[in-house]
Formats: sequence, structure tokens, C-alpha cells
Amino acid sequence: MELEAIWHLIQSMKNGSDLTIYTDSILAIQWLRGEWECKVSERCRQLLKYIDDAIWVGGHKVTYVHVTGHAGDPMNEACHRLVRRTMEEYSQGELSPRTLISTVTK
Repeated sequence: MELEAIWHLIQSMKNGSDLTIYTDSILAIQWLRGEWECKVSERCRQLLKYIDDAIWVGGHKVTYVHVTGHAGDPMNEACHRLVRRTMEEYSQGELSPRTLISTVTK
């Protein structure tokens, strides 16, 4: 889920954007910094390639910051609540991923 959110975010940004992405996903940070050496699922590999491509094509400068998940970090907890609510709305056909991303990035 984190990888898809990162991919959609990067795709929605204007070319040449400076982004700071806060995530509790060690996989996302290590892979995107070129530090991940373990095997990942084909879906993860595909998403990570899409993210790499979107960063390169868009000419973005991206900084990744790791936060500990579910440890009381206010922004992480707020994101967790947003994701839960959004997934519920999406599963009920009330929201598309594009609508969410365009709302959050304005």
C-alpha cells in the first residue's frame, strides 16, 4: 500500500519537484535509495520500477524519512487513519485513488 501511495504521489507532482516522503516502510526507503538486496514479490518489484521511472522522468528530487509506525507519531497516526478510511470508501466504490491523490496534493 505504501508503494502505491508513493507512486501515485510522484505521478501527480509537477516536473522537477522537491519531495520529502515520510514513511514507516523500510522496504520503500531502502529500495528507492538503492540499498535493498533481498527478493521482493513481482508486484513490489513492478511498483518500485514505476516509482524509479516516475522520479527519473519527472526530474524530481526525493528525500525519504523513516518514521516508526504505530508509535505515536502524530503524522503517521493521521496517515494510518486516512488510509483506513479511504480504503473503506474505495472498497465501497465511493472513491477512486486519483480523486484522493488530487485532493491530498493540492
